[in-house]
Amino acid sequence: MPDTPPVPDTCPRATPAPAPVPVPAYLPVPADVPVPASGEAEPLTDVSVYEIGGDRPRPIGVRPEGTVAFYGLVLQARPRNERALVPYLLDRAVDGLWEYHRGYGVTPEDSCLVLDGLLAAGVPADRLRKSADRLVELFFDPGAGAFHSLSPLRKGRPELAQGRAAYWAGPGLDATAQSGWALHRIAPDAHAERIADCRRTVALRQQADGGWCSRWYPSRYVPAYYCLRLLTTAERGHTRETARAAHWLAESQRTDGSWDGTVISTAAAVLSLALLDREPARRTAALAWLRDRAEPHGEAPRDGEEQDSEGRWRGEPVLSFWFDFRDGRRLFHHCQDRGRITTAWARLALAAHSAGHPAPGHRADPGGDERHR
Repeated sequence: MPDTPPVPDTCPRATPAPAPVPVPAYLPVPADVPVPASGEAEPLTDVSVYEIGGDRPRPIGVRPEGTVAFYGLVLQARPRNERALVPYLLDRAVDGLWEYHRGYGVTPEDSCLVLDGLLAAGVPADRLRKSADRLVELFFDPGAGAFHSLSPLRKGRPELAQGRAAYWAGPGLDATAQSGWALHRIAPDAHAERIADCRRTVALRQQADGGWCSRWYPSRYVPAYYCLRLLTTAERGHTRETARAAHWLAESQRTDGSWDGTVISTAAAVLSLALLDREPARRTAALAWLRDRAEPHGEAPRDGEEQDSEGRWRGEPVLSFWFDFRDGRRLFHHCQDRGRITTAWARLALAAHSAGHPAPGHRADPGGDERHR
């Protein structure tokens, strides 16, 4: 469908997301919608699809998705135990970038999830330089000082995500925050000006309450973490924005120690406060809440792995978006994690606390693992 002016990121009032509801019928997938490839890793999400229109949403069905990008988050959380994901993800690159699901087209947000994992696993930054340069070439808008979720060069190029609704178009907060961080980790000198542009854009997109709003992620605390992760790379400046964010985080914590009563929001908030080195008592309460919600039996360790002492966490919503079709239909997609994505977020928060430093991957990793060169 033709691009129209983008809808600004806004923060609608949060409401509980529905759980996936399996139904026997499924709307036939149009010919121009990518079909999952066979032989991929196990999908990490179950996507409930609803047709929006008439007097109520109509459930269409549930489909498994998520065979690529979110494995980067899984790897980031356990770079030693999940080392087998390194060759898997490197092999799934599409000219240096990555997709949410095989065949869906690359985006900067999905690519950066994978880059986070590869960097945490010790893949040297110089091996990932092509990916950083491709992000800039395909998605950076110098006039806006920001990254687009959809490449302006996507027409006639099926390897790039094409977009299914008008609001997907235009510069995106998530794309800018995540890509700016990736450039900082991989090629900070070569892309210094673009990184500074991304910081300025992220600072300008901060909401009045001190938080940020995502185009994709159901939790506001996920984009807050990505934005603060980028802002805190500046040697000076952005203290006003980080102070406002710290105040917002402190004020929005629940009395039980959580944020939003969810594992992902709580973990992202803990990581954000750790970046800022603020509110240690609030972080301690939040981590206790996270530990209380871990299922007691974690994954059995494989040969050479450490015992999984922290257990696993039940899956939560991780993405939401809709498709618009030429015939007027609108299909809403609610992406529910099967457990590994939510568990990864919890482990990142617990690891940051245990290590006694701001957050996994925030400091540049010296050297790298020669096995990945």
